[in-house]
Amino acid sequence: MKYVQTIELHEPFADACLRVEAAFKEQGFGVLTTIDVDEVLQEKLKKAMPSYRIYGVCNPVLADRALTADPEVGVMLPCSVVVRAHAKEATAVSILSPAVIREMGPLPEVEQVMADAVTRISAAVAALAPTP
Repeated sequence: MKYVQTIELHEPFADACLRVEAAFKEQGFGVLTTIDVDEVLQEKLKKAMPSYRIYGVCNPVLADRALTADPEVGVMLPCSVVVRAHAKEATAVSILSPAVIREMGPLPEVEQVMADAVTRISAAVAALAPTP
């Protein structure tokens, strides 16, 4: 099973970041953390790389349900979404595959929460897909 789901957006990095934030917000996820990896590597290692951002997104309702059922579920929170420039005017968006998330459901009590998360993450990714 492939552990990551990636979609290519034919738009600049900054525009893709805004669309990612909006798509996940529409599904009830908030952005808890934002890491500008390219800036960190430039600052710490003096290494240049294309724009690369990691978002830590979380749906508070789902997180509460999961943590109530199993406090150890916190090791899977927040969900990471990677946005990276990989070609001129093209950006890749990657997220842990919903199938993997579901497999990681540690207890039966968490299964419904994971199923809900899979549905919402899939909807956010679908909202990003280019329309034919």
